[in-house]
Amino acid sequence: MQKTILKQNYENFATSSQEGLDKTYDRFQKLISQLENHGEVISQEDANMKLLKSLPSAWNNITLIMRNKIDLDTLSMDDLYNNLKVYESEIKGQTSSNSNSQNVAFVSSNNSNSTNETVNTAHIVSAASAKN
Repeated sequence: MQKTILKQNYENFATSSQEGLDKTYDRFQKLISQLENHGEVISQEDANMKLLKSLPSAWNNITLIMRNKIDLDTLSMDDLYNNLKVYESEIKGQTSSNSNSQNVAFVSSNNSNSTNETVNTAHIVSAASAKN
């Protein structure tokens, strides 16, 4: 019964923007340890992916880059945490200085090179809404 509850907690693991990276990481580590104590094996990649996906939306750009660039199956959770920690002050600055902002990505295709291959360009624009 306990193992089932822990598995559900793992599947539904989420965090809020107020919780902070340290508390999120500590809570996640505790959950992983409890699962392991009950004989549940979670791969390094799954645990890292779950942690990245659980972070608030302010982390979306950072987590997207990490999911695509870092070798998540061999990276320890401590190393992932340390990589995230580098960006924490930047994320906190974004959320506190502009709580009404949205990041929008535009992708355009151009057939302008000589081999007629499609060239995709992504532009990220930060749009802020003002309160009246």
